[in-house]
Amino acid sequence: MSVVELPIDHDEWRRIRDVSLAAGIDDLVNPPVLVHTHPRSGEAPHWRVWSHDGTVVEVRHDLPASRPLKVALPGKAIFHGLHLAAREGSCSLVLDGGYARLLGGQGSEAVFDLPPTPPDVDIPNAMQPSASAVARGGQVADAILGAATLPEGMEAGPGPAMEVGIEADAVGFGVDWRSAGRPRCTFRAPADSQGTAVAGFQFGTVKDLLIHASEQQEEVTIATYDDWVGFETEGWKAWAGRVDTTAARLVPLAAEVLEEAGLNVEYSSGSSLQVEGEIPVRVECLDGEPEVIRISTILATNLKVDADLREQVDKLMASRIGLRLWFEGTRLVAAEDLPAEMGPELPATIQRFRHQLHGLDILFAATGGTFQEVELE
Repeated sequence: MSVVELPIDHDEWRRIRDVSLAAGIDDLVNPPVLVHTHPRSGEAPHWRVWSHDGTVVEVRHDLPASRPLKVALPGKAIFHGLHLAAREGSCSLVLDGGYARLLGGQGSEAVFDLPPTPPDVDIPNAMQPSASAVARGGQVADAILGAATLPEGMEAGPGPAMEVGIEADAVGFGVDWRSAGRPRCTFRAPADSQGTAVAGFQFGTVKDLLIHASEQQEEVTIATYDDWVGFETEGWKAWAGRVDTTAARLVPLAAEVLEEAGLNVEYSSGSSLQVEGEIPVRVECLDGEPEVIRISTILATNLKVDADLREQVDKLMASRIGLRLWFEGTRLVAAEDLPAEMGPELPATIQRFRHQLHGLDILFAATGGTFQEVELE
C-alpha cells in the first residue's frame, strides 16, 4: 500500500471512539475497520465494527472516496486520535504499509502496527425492510434501557431476549421475565411507522450505542429484516442479529443434551425432534407459562374408542405419575411435559417415559387396536 494521509476531524474521531466503546472492541478479535471502496462503487467510505454480541455497526466517514482500501486500526489508535484532535486542533491518520501514524496539528506523533482485518459479514444494505419506524433518539434509548433493566430483586445474569415491535405510531421494546418469576414489560416510544412487525434481537450493543453514541433529539430509524434488526442515526448504522423468542429456540439445546447422552436424534421440524429407539418419541418445545419440553409418542391406532376404553385410559393415567394420555380420532397419544428449565434431565425423563409404556401393547391389542412404533407426524 502506498502512503495515504487522511485528515480526520474531531467529530469523526469521537463517533468511532463512542461506537468502539459500545461494541466492546478487542484488537485480537474485532478492531474497527476503515473501508474505502472504488469512487464509482456507489458505497460511501465508512468505518465498520463487529461487536462482541454479533452486531455489525457502520460509522459515517466524512472524507470522499479515493483509492480502495480496507484497514483495521488498534483501539488505542482510535482513542489517541480523539485525544490529539481535541488537544492539538486536528489529527491526521497516515497509512504506510503495515503501520498507522497519527499526526497531531501541533506536531505530536504516534505509530502503531496494524492488526489483522476481520472477515466481511453480509449485512442487508440493499434489502427492503418488512417494517420500519422513525423515533426520537432519547425516547428510543429510554425505552430500550427500561426493557433491559433487571426486575427488582433479580440477580444479574443471562436473561431473556428482547423483542422490538413496530406498530401504528409507536415502536416498543419488551422482555418476558416470566421464566424468572417476574412479569412481562413493554416500553414504547412514539414513532412514524411503516408496516408492523415483532422481532427478537441481540440488544446489548444497540442499547449501549443508543445511550452513549446518539443524541437526545436526533432521529433513529428502526427496521426489521429477515435475519436482522437495523438501527440508524446520522452518525452510524447497526444491524443486530434476530433471535427466536419462542420456545423453538430450545430445540438445539435439547438436541445437544440428548446427543451427549448417546441418543439418536433427528430434526423433525423447527420446533421438534425425533428420538429413535425401541419406542420412538417426539420431543417438542412449547410456548406457555412455563415453557415446556413435551415428550410424546403414538401408542396405538385403529382403536374403537368407547366408554370402556376411556375408563381404562383414565385409570392408567391415575396409576402412572406424569403420564398423560389422550385420543386423536382413533389414535391414542402418550406424553409427558418437562419444564424447560429442567432440560438437562431430558434423557432420564425419556427413559422413564418409555418404561411407563412397557406392557401397554397387550392392553390395546385386547381392544382391537394396533400398538405403534411409528414416526410421529
